[in-house]
Amino acid sequence: MIKLFICPNGYTEEQLQQAKDAIIQLSAAGSYELSLSTDASEMIYGDERMARFPAEDSDLILSLGGDGALLRAAKTALQANKPLLGVNSGRLGYLCALQDEDITKIEELVNHQQPKALSVLEFTKDNVTYYALNDVVVAKTNFGETVDLSLSVNHAAPTKLRGDGIIVATPTGSTAYNLSAGGPVVDQDAPVYVITPICTHMKEAYSQIVQEDKPVTISVNHRYAKIYVDGVMIGTVEDSITVTISEKKLRLYTGTMR
Repeated sequence: MIKLFICPNGYTEEQLQQAKDAIIQLSAAGSYELSLSTDASEMIYGDERMARFPAEDSDLILSLGGDGALLRAAKTALQANKPLLGVNSGRLGYLCALQDEDITKIEELVNHQQPKALSVLEFTKDNVTYYALNDVVVAKTNFGETVDLSLSVNHAAPTKLRGDGIIVATPTGSTAYNLSAGGPVVDQDAPVYVITPICTHMKEAYSQIVQEDKPVTISVNHRYAKIYVDGVMIGTVEDSITVTISEKKLRLYTGTMR
């Protein structure tokens, strides 16, 4: 029996029903023990009936939804030190290994494939450590303004950048916001990360590909900026943050999607 800790989407009634349907299918397969977080069980069923064991006691973290759901589930997988597999019922599902109609093939996939170890970004703010599979973004606070930042790579003299912000992306995240902002796509196995200014006013500012052992410090020169981790705003910064490649790796089953 494979012990699955399920991280479902639950923003709409359709997503809640998709999660219920997935749980019914997996239960009927007879090869899985299933659990949800207390919050997810209450969200779907109105009680704690599916909060049977914690993520740390599972064999695998299972994400239900699209890439956004998988990015949220990655936090659970990293904290529990468990591999992650995504089942796509969203739009693109680029990071997901299976489509929702193939959900009962989880056991087959796990038995025939090893998860891939993916680089994760890390930084600490207010004594809390954050991890990002795709990117960390320091950005302006509203649409009508710019943000005045400085960028230092590997403790070198800082470069001033005024514009909409700065993206620091992993190889996995190089095809996400970084690409939309004009940054390069890099091989997923490359020991690097990418720094891309967003709509900068500085004509000499370009994307950079940086070796993974070189820390990146982003400082705010005026007022404050917002910080986004994998697309979710986690707060603001008035001084600086230093982003590095974490010693942690996300073990992700990629199936046939890559």
